[in-house]
Amino acid sequence: GFSIINELIKNEIPYIVIPRGELTKSAQKSKRLKKMIGNTIIFNRFARKAEAIQYLTTQEKIDSGKSWNKKALIIPNGMESSMQKASQQNEIKEIKFISIGRLDPYHKGLDLLIQACSLIKNELRNNNCSIKVFGPDRVGKLDELIRDTQKNEIEDILSFEGPLYGEEKKDVMLDSNAFVITSRFEGHPMALIEAMDYGLPCIATTGCNMREEIDAYEAGWTADCTADSIANAFIKAIESM
Repeated sequence: GFSIINELIKNEIPYIVIPRGELTKSAQKSKRLKKMIGNTIIFNRFARKAEAIQYLTTQEKIDSGKSWNKKALIIPNGMESSMQKASQQNEIKEIKFISIGRLDPYHKGLDLLIQACSLIKNELRNNNCSIKVFGPDRVGKLDELIRDTQKNEIEDILSFEGPLYGEEKKDVMLDSNAFVITSRFEGHPMALIEAMDYGLPCIATTGCNMREEIDAYEAGWTADCTADSIANAFIKAIESM
């Protein structure tokens, strides 16, 4: 990476940086010391010399501040819309919540999700709710997450599964009642965009960078990045089903 960056700057080759949420204040708190060193050595100069920073949403731009580079543009993610929509039955015997994303407790706010479920575990059980989180364990935290669900006595409610791809992911989404994203920071999450395209209502935190759109179109229930707020969003979702 360093050699490529140096070549770009040395040869005055124009480039645009696409950080995908990594320049936000919340993202910079993750592995803070490592990022401070990397920023000082190379990345501050790399960002400053860029033709522009491409943010995926207006909120990502706001949360990233102006110190990286004053020149910015906003180009969101997109996808081809599906004709299939999740069926919302009139009488739901089980409320199936689904979340898709890598199993990173801090980035994806999975620690907050566990705490939120612990706060309202009786309500979740009484309404026959299940919450399945699908994603790869790239940071080696799966065992820790499972232990935390056991410690909070919610392993019958909240489970962590393997990654989903292609038709299997589509089938699971279409068989669910709501999508959940509790991230502390994101660029423009494709899993959330896909869920909304399938017609799934969403529980989403501010960190997903789509809270304003979800609220404006009444596409779900939004929350701050706190366990109490996420728990309250779940209660509202359950009452609406």
